[in-house]
Amino acid sequence: MCFNHGVLVDDSNKNWGHVCVFDRLIDDKIRIVDPSPEHPKWRLVEADKTYEAMSKHGVEKSGGVWLITKEGENERL
Repeated sequence: MCFNHGVLVDDSNKNWGHVCVFDRLIDDKIRIVDPSPEHPKWRLVEADKTYEAMSKHGVEKSGGVWLITKEGENERL
């Protein structure tokens, strides 16, 4: 997932893009795997907050959910 980092962590000073891995849904929250050295590797985030962060980053800056597959595999969502 690609999103505006500051929106997700409630810090307007971090107004830049960030990428992490969607892991799973747990109790209506999204568990992400985050490479950030300042936050836990696995953490739960609110779906609404994640959507807001992806929307703020914008499609033109690749904000949203990325599907990564091996070349030649059929894509399924």
